[in-house]
Amino acid sequence: MDNALLLSRTFGERRMALQRGGSLEAFQLEREGERGVVGNVYLGRVLRVLPGMQAAFVEIGLERAAFLYVGDAVTPVQRAAILAETKTGTSDEEEASGEAPNPISLRERIQRNVRIQDVVHQGETLLVQVTKDAMRTKGARITRQITLPGRFLVYMPGADHVGVSRRIENPEERTRLKSVVDALCQPGEGFIARTACEGRSEDELAEDVAYLREMHAAIRDAAVDGTAPECLHSDLDLPLRSLRDLLTDDITDVLVDDVEDHARVEAFVNRFLPRFSTRVQMWRGEKPLFEAASIDKGLGRALSRKVPLPSGGYLVIDHTEALIAIDVNTGRYVGSSTLEDTIVEVNIEAARVIPEQLRLRDIGGLIVIDFIDMSDAENRKRVDAELVAAMANDKARCSVLPISEFGLAQMTRHRVRDALGRRMTVPCASCGGEGSHRAPEVLTYDVLRAIDAMVGATPQGVLVVRCAPQVISWLGENEKGAVSSLEERLGAKVRLEGSREMDSRWSVSWSGM
Repeated sequence: MDNALLLSRTFGERRMALQRGGSLEAFQLEREGERGVVGNVYLGRVLRVLPGMQAAFVEIGLERAAFLYVGDAVTPVQRAAILAETKTGTSDEEEASGEAPNPISLRERIQRNVRIQDVVHQGETLLVQVTKDAMRTKGARITRQITLPGRFLVYMPGADHVGVSRRIENPEERTRLKSVVDALCQPGEGFIARTACEGRSEDELAEDVAYLREMHAAIRDAAVDGTAPECLHSDLDLPLRSLRDLLTDDITDVLVDDVEDHARVEAFVNRFLPRFSTRVQMWRGEKPLFEAASIDKGLGRALSRKVPLPSGGYLVIDHTEALIAIDVNTGRYVGSSTLEDTIVEVNIEAARVIPEQLRLRDIGGLIVIDFIDMSDAENRKRVDAELVAAMANDKARCSVLPISEFGLAQMTRHRVRDALGRRMTVPCASCGGEGSHRAPEVLTYDVLRAIDAMVGATPQGVLVVRCAPQVISWLGENEKGAVSSLEERLGAKVRLEGSREMDSRWSVSWSGM
């Protein structure tokens, strides 16, 4: 299982794990009724246009209205016109492949030249695609620029240009692929050659083109007959999506532990990825698939706040409302030469491990890394180079700034869903997710005040106070006469009941007993 794609199902929950070199590289889960909607195409209705935010809310049939930003509100035709009118040396192909000097330059040009109220109107029906799942209080983010991924190509109706993935580095192969796809492309449509496209024949690419055109035609026809809000096209579920996006030549095994899913996976691979058909196997081991592959061990590392480094140093990863903060520490590593050398070694290890953790945890947004301070500027450049090289393997769009003289590196990583930790954990009931709760002595006086607040009420038997056992202990040791005094003022008995479920809470209620 050193290089394997593992697909597991437990009733309504499906899990995917990707192992490379025996280490967990990616993990995702999907539950029935909680499937993500990224990639889905909807017929939506504009609920409200917000000129002050240059955005609109669009009803697409989800729990919350979707958010359409002005940069995503233009159609591919309008986008091409803006690009032609405001050309600044960035080619369509560079924009499509992510190779432009500034990949967001076109979005900025749209923001400067287009107003949301000129391109969408309240009550209007729009064909849109989800680019980001709803996260906490925010609705899903959508775009009018539809993209349909196939095995080898991404289809962009209306885009009218061809791009090649920047991960295909061979210049001759890039030229060949662009030539082949250009020949297959019709006016008014565009394609991006994905990384999996490398080495594929013209016939294989032509089959992918035909499949994608057929998919788009079905969406277009459904839109004509549809009524907003309505889902016109759903992306593949987790097992099939994983095959499409993650199955590469270095993956030696595809192991599936559910009979029904195994049949679906086999049919999908035989139709679209026949050269991998011999690698699909039904798991029949004595242990559960994920247990046999030690996935839970790697997953525990991905959910922990503290991540050990090989040398003995460690990372601390904290989620805040605005950003992700990662702190690098030497821990028990003392090095063997100078302090600067020790620091550089730990920082280089961190620069290699951090991108792995970002991918595994599915972390996106703004990320700030606090490397250990290095006095030598050349050492900062070395760590910079390691971080950039490690991030180059990330499929998500990333941008990394050089390490500052304070040892801080700032980066962004494209986010389409909540981080793994947010999807697999819930805030602590005792501390509200803050990592701590109030001390017993603080809670003790809160309880005493709560009892005191009942003075003057008509007694209805015994006043029962449920609180943490530590509160009762602290009260008995430090405020021995407090409860007796309150009983006298209350005109009723007070009974303290300890409950481990009440670490930072208490309840006060009357009991007739």
